[in-house]
Amino acid sequence: MGSELERARGRVRLYGGNSSAIDQSFSISSPIDGVVVEKNINPGQQVRPDQNTSGTPSLFVVTDPTHLWAILDTSEKDLPTLAVGKSVTIQTPVYPDADFTASVASISDFLDPSTRTLKVRATINNADRRLKAEMFITAEIEARQAKSMRIPAKAVYFQGGKHYVFTEDGPGRFTRREVRVGEEHDGTASIVYGVQEGQKVVADDVLMLQQMLQPRRVQK
Repeated sequence: MGSELERARGRVRLYGGNSSAIDQSFSISSPIDGVVVEKNINPGQQVRPDQNTSGTPSLFVVTDPTHLWAILDTSEKDLPTLAVGKSVTIQTPVYPDADFTASVASISDFLDPSTRTLKVRATINNADRRLKAEMFITAEIEARQAKSMRIPAKAVYFQGGKHYVFTEDGPGRFTRREVRVGEEHDGTASIVYGVQEGQKVVADDVLMLQQMLQPRRVQK
């Protein structure tokens, strides 16, 4: 009994306490302001430095509820619109009429091979503490609209998995150009790229022009 008491007093002296009056209470200071959201220690439990291994949970988890992280699953097609620092609009079914602004903090360097999604982390200013941890959310990020022009839909034809148009470069001179087609509406199609402003596009007898300009096989 005496040896255990001496060891206990020695630990108290080591941590700067008064060995003559053993106190069961110790103050633990957090390096950040926040709220304790997880506690992995019980009254009377002994803690030693050698117990702090990689698989051991933290004694306490402290978080600042006024600043949250949003973990987003994005598609690889969203990559051109993603950038660190870009604003993201966050929405949640809990507040259907409210939008929350977040900022992209980091973008993963690899895709999930099973879901083909990319992890993106955004920070949210939650000063009013309306959002809570583990909420389900959706995010919208503004994509820069590519400049497009509209031409008659019948000017576009599909061949070999690609879309083409013919432009008139001069009297009797035509050039076939591959184009990227957007949405079609009221007999017109939007062209994202492939045709420049001011170029004349052939709108009639396009397939006939294709047959006339394609190379002919010479029979031997």
